[in-house]
Amino acid sequence: MLLSKSGCVSRLCVISLLALAVLSTATSTSAESIDQETEFAVYEGPGCDGAARIPAFEHFIGRKVDRVIDFLDQRTWAIMQQSAVWALSCWKAVPAALTLSIPMLPNDKASSLREGASGAYDVYFRDLAVTLVSSGRADAVLRIGWEFNAKWFPWTATKSDREYIAYWRRIVSTMRSVDGQRFQFEWCFGLSDELSDPSSAYPGDDVVDIISADVYNQFWPRWMNDPVRHWSLLVEQKFGLRWHRDFAVKHNKRIAFPEWGTGTRADGRGAGDDPVFILGMAAWIRDTKPLYQGYWDTSASDFDGEISRGRMPKSAAAYLLSFAHPK
Repeated sequence: MLLSKSGCVSRLCVISLLALAVLSTATSTSAESIDQETEFAVYEGPGCDGAARIPAFEHFIGRKVDRVIDFLDQRTWAIMQQSAVWALSCWKAVPAALTLSIPMLPNDKASSLREGASGAYDVYFRDLAVTLVSSGRADAVLRIGWEFNAKWFPWTATKSDREYIAYWRRIVSTMRSVDGQRFQFEWCFGLSDELSDPSSAYPGDDVVDIISADVYNQFWPRWMNDPVRHWSLLVEQKFGLRWHRDFAVKHNKRIAFPEWGTGTRADGRGAGDDPVFILGMAAWIRDTKPLYQGYWDTSASDFDGEISRGRMPKSAAAYLLSFAHPK
C-alpha cells in the first residue's frame, strides 16, 4: 500500500519510507553525559569459525569490526575451560576488542547457583581470568549469565534471584582478584514481554559496568506480525527498550546490545526479512549511544539471523544504509 501510493520503486526509496515509520519511536536519552561513540560489533560464530568469517562480513559492510562477540561452551566445567583456551587462541589474529559470554553454570544438571554462591566454583572463574590476562584479553567485556530472566539456561534467576545475585557478586570478586585484569562486567537480560522483571536480579552498581539487552525480532502473539506495530511494542513494553535505557540511566551505566537481529525460527515465530526492525534498531542505537552493538550474523538452530549472504535482501539493504559508514 505504501508503494502504490508513493510510486516509489527503488530499494533506497523503499527503505527511506520505512524509516519514517519507525524513527518517531526512537527518543533521545536523558543521560547527556553518555556521548561516546558506539563500537561496531558482530557475532559470526564460535572461536575459529567466527574468526574465519570476519573478513567476509567486513567486506559486506565496507568497514572494520571494532568488537567481536563469542560464547564459552557450557556442556561441562572442563569443556568450558577448554573452549576458553581455544577461543582466545582463535581471536589472536583479529585486531578487535572482545566480549565473551560466560556461563554461570554448565548443563550438567548438578551444579547450582547456591553452590556457586558458596564458592564451590571459584577455581573455574579464577583460572578463566588468568587465561584471559595471559592471552592479551585483560580488557575483555565479560557477559556473565546472560538472559537470566528467562528459563532456558541453568543459571536462570527466576528460581531464586537472591542466589543469582550472590553468585554473580562472587564471580566478579573472584575474577577481579587476578593481577593485571581490567575487565568490564556486563549484566544482560533478554528483552521480551514474556520474560520476568530483570531488575529483581540486579547484582548492584559496584559489580556491574554495563547493562545490556538481547533484542531479537520475534513474536509470540500471532497477530503481532505487523512490523511497525511490533517495533513499537519492543520500545514500549513493560521491560522493553525504553525501560532498558531508563534503568541504565538511573544506575549511571552504559548500555549495550550484544545480540540483536531479525530472521527466522524453526517454530515460525521469527519475523524474517524485516527492514523496519533494522531501521528501528539503527535509530535507537544512534539515539542512545550504547557502548557497542553486535548483530547476530549467523545461522543458528534456534535463530537464523544471517544478513550478510543475500537471504534477507531488504534487511541487508537497511543494515548497509544504517551502518556501512561510521556515524
